[in-house]
Amino acid sequence: AKRFKDEEVKEKFSEAGKAAQDFGKTVAEHFQAEDKK
Repeated sequence: AKRFKDEEVKEKFSEAGKAAQDFGKTVAEHFQAEDKK
């Protein structure tokens, strides 16, 4: 049971990490666009 829970946690973290990466990319793109103005 514990191992299953660990896998679940890893999956959640990898999903969160991907979302954070996407968010960071969006923010970086936004600031680059602002700089060009």
